[in-house]
Parts: sequence; C-alpha cells; structure tokens
Amino acid sequence: MCQFCGSKIEDDITTCPSCGTFLE
Repeated sequence: MCQFCGSKIEDDITTCPSCGTFLE
C-alpha cells in the first residue's frame, strides 16, 4: 500500500508519488 503525502492510503503502489510512503 502507499500512504500519500497527506493521509490518504491507496492499495495501488504504482501511482505512489516520490513524497509518499510505501506500506507493507
């Protein structure tokens, strides 16, 4: 999953921005 720069969490990590945080 990817936690975006804000607090939104998405399952798709392919669209995770560079300032986002990858989650297991």
